[in-house]
Amino acid sequence: MPLNVAGKQMSNGALAVAGGLVVGLVDTFLPWHTTTFPTVLGSQSGGHDALGYWSGWVFFLAVIVGIAMFAIGGGGRRRRLPDAN
Repeated sequence: MPLNVAGKQMSNGALAVAGGLVVGLVDTFLPWHTTTFPTVLGSQSGGHDALGYWSGWVFFLAVIVGIAMFAIGGGGRRRRLPDAN
């Protein structure tokens, strides 16, 4: 059953993809990995987000391309192909 979002009919699949892209974009800037190691004065800890590694940059670029394709493509709008006649 399509949902009306900002005047456009969007399918459940299109909404799921849009939601996943937004979550992926936010997740890029959250810590992916934290480390804690003992030192003489206690312990030292630090975190690394996605942009600290090359794979995180690939993920970030894939999310940006996905958002751009979703925005340009109309967000799951269905199109009919012309008749072959």
